[in-house]
Amino acid sequence: MSPSTITARTGPAPDAKVHSIMLLAPAPQAVPPTFRKLYTSSHGHSAVLDEIRRLRGTAYLKDGAISASQLTEDGRHVQEADAMSWHVVGWNRDCGVVGCARYWEHADPVRFKDLGVSRSALAGDPVWGPKVREAVERGIAQAADSGLAYVEVGGWAVAEKIRGTPEALRIALSGYALARSLGACIGITTATVRHRSSTILRRIGGRRLGSDNGEELPVYFDPQYDCDMEIVCFDSRRPDPRFEDRIEEMRHDLVNATVLCAEGGLWNLDQAVRETERAPRRVSHLMVSALQAV
Repeated sequence: MSPSTITARTGPAPDAKVHSIMLLAPAPQAVPPTFRKLYTSSHGHSAVLDEIRRLRGTAYLKDGAISASQLTEDGRHVQEADAMSWHVVGWNRDCGVVGCARYWEHADPVRFKDLGVSRSALAGDPVWGPKVREAVERGIAQAADSGLAYVEVGGWAVAEKIRGTPEALRIALSGYALARSLGACIGITTATVRHRSSTILRRIGGRRLGSDNGEELPVYFDPQYDCDMEIVCFDSRRPDPRFEDRIEEMRHDLVNATVLCAEGGLWNLDQAVRETERAPRRVSHLMVSALQAV
């Protein structure tokens, strides 16, 4: 998984702001009827996903988390999990994509070896690796026993303009809101210590992997990203109480947010059309730009 980078230095421009949140749906996974504004466009979906990847590439390269050789020629940071995941996208009407987070719901049966966390440096450590696997498998079993999805989140990045602002926190909280919109989850992520990203995730409700069994797994150095990392897990039903109202507000907002699907991504095309027609068709000019070539 890519390192989660959700906050950074101070000094953003006064007008730096996420003006709207939209969602990219995974393909060909079905989209539940929870969402009211569904649009299907392979071109539009690809265009927005490319902008997400460029934002990640710019942010991660500047932070030293990746090298230029890990990017495409046009600066995109591409990962296999992207196509299989939901993406929360923060739009700024003047700047385009200014924030993003990835939400990868694993299909049953969930196996440790299929998870991105299984390829982390800590999972490969001869001493700590078995403990990582044991702790992750406890979470998988807990999710199965509770009838919840098991999810890996990551791919967080925010533009320099909104780093260190409440807007960056909004992107982080969106993972909880999306999880609730989809039916709740037990989740996990590898998060960088750089810019206090892992600390923020723990403050909003995450905990270091292993803490449920009395043995927190340590911060570790990941040579792939040249930084210290933590493995953080969370239960979308149990955020820090300070953020409960905000998450519920965001969950309501996501129900009415634009959901952009690739071809074949709709849960039911006929019903999706009816639902979309009932919802107001307010789409920003940025969204129109992404769809204009369809």
